[in-house]
Amino acid sequence: VTSGINANTQRMYRAHWADFASFCALNRKTSLPAQPQTIALYLATLAEGELKRATIQARLAAIAKVHDWRFAGTSAYANPARDPLVKLALGAAIRQRVLAREDVRQVDALAPADLAALLDRLDVIYPGDGNAARVACYRAMLLIGFAGGFRRSELVAVRHKDIRRTTHGLRITLPFSKTDQAGLGMDKFINRAADLELCPVRAFETWRRHLGPPLCAPEAWAFPSFTRGGTPRKTHLSDKMVALLLKTLAKSAGLANWSDLGGHSLRAGFITSALRKGNAEWKVRRQTGHRSSQAFRRYIRGQEDGGDTATVL
Repeated sequence: VTSGINANTQRMYRAHWADFASFCALNRKTSLPAQPQTIALYLATLAEGELKRATIQARLAAIAKVHDWRFAGTSAYANPARDPLVKLALGAAIRQRVLAREDVRQVDALAPADLAALLDRLDVIYPGDGNAARVACYRAMLLIGFAGGFRRSELVAVRHKDIRRTTHGLRITLPFSKTDQAGLGMDKFINRAADLELCPVRAFETWRRHLGPPLCAPEAWAFPSFTRGGTPRKTHLSDKMVALLLKTLAKSAGLANWSDLGGHSLRAGFITSALRKGNAEWKVRRQTGHRSSQAFRRYIRGQEDGGDTATVL
């Protein structure tokens, strides 16, 4: 079957296939034949690493080729690597690699003390009783976004039906995320904080009290957009608005690095702060949903001066 392919190309296919097969073994998935969901999950995992997009495309090509070699001519055969779900996952992976430097590496982490300073500016930026609901919403969103290590795209996509009360606070179920292309879902647990002013659960409960039945229905967005007058809309807040809100509040609070904050600052801030408080990496990754340790560590800030270096003397 491989007679028409030169030796170098064959070696490349074998190397790429070996990586996919190893991923499947590690995650207890069948590699041959693979399910489209498995390939989509693999591509999402690759996107969180340092591979170039051309390499990601080459690995998918290898998966497709191996399936053709094995099953070509089989009745009703459909190559899973060419499934529409896989095409969507590949597009998402490529976009993530293209935007990686801008969205992850170049934004600063938001420290808890700075987050508190930002929250104090909400009433200044949005004054008056007419903005009470907006202020409550933004406070809840920022605190939950930080406590859950959310991506901004995940945060604005939460609906009220995704949020459940628990003994310790809230459980938020994400039906779909960047590293969950198959839509298997994941849970984030948001616990109550000792400091009531920085408690995400208390903030969310306060925000809910501002909503009438239509806007807190199960299908309604947890964090909606607002009219200029401060009235909640039926549409969700945009992820770009999350980044803009952070910058606006940070500038108002007088933070020197306000222009270096962005949508990922909440996520990077949670990761950096959690590790500095002594939380195990696996616990932090369970909250953020990172499958790749390499991608996870790109979010850790404040190591440039060696202050977080392990020492024994």
